[in-house]
Amino acid sequence: MQPTFYDGTLQELFTERGPSAKLIPPYYQTNIHLHGGSSGGPVFNFDGEVFGVASCSYDGAEDVAFVTPAAALLEIDVPERIGEGEAGAQHVKLKDIAARGQLSVR
Repeated sequence: MQPTFYDGTLQELFTERGPSAKLIPPYYQTNIHLHGGSSGGPVFNFDGEVFGVASCSYDGAEDVAFVTPAAALLEIDVPERIGEGEAGAQHVKLKDIAARGQLSVR
């Protein structure tokens, strides 16, 4: 498999409410032309660092895509142990895993 890179720029940051009903703020609107299957991929800054994740685009729209800032991902709750997706399993935020040194964040 060969990675594909798409150029684009940030156009607007939505901290309260924005045009995407699928996303919870904060998120960015970009002019990146995402293709099917690109959601979840890393979005890099000019220094080559991941600052966000490609979240979604509009069906049929070109050059409109949304990016979730990487910092917002640290608030996601995940099971404490792999394989414990059942109700009642202990959960922890990704930022807590990073604080333990089990996840690298800059």
